[in-house]
Amino acid sequence: MDKENEILFDTHEAAEYLKVPARVLEAWRYRHTGPAFIRYNHSKVRYRKRDLIAWLDARTVTPAGHDVAAVA
Repeated sequence: MDKENEILFDTHEAAEYLKVPARVLEAWRYRHTGPAFIRYNHSKVRYRKRDLIAWLDARTVTPAGHDVAAVA
């Protein structure tokens, strides 16, 4: 596995990576709708880069008639 994808981000770093406010990630965690995360204890949370990428990939919408490979 690529070591780059195993990097752990804290909430603020993950939010920056996703281009959303940290509060949004906190709300997603509370609602169980955001990317997978690791909870060390009540206040310490980390996100794997690969989980952030997988979460984004799962939400990628390709308009009808467009080839995903051609867009990338």
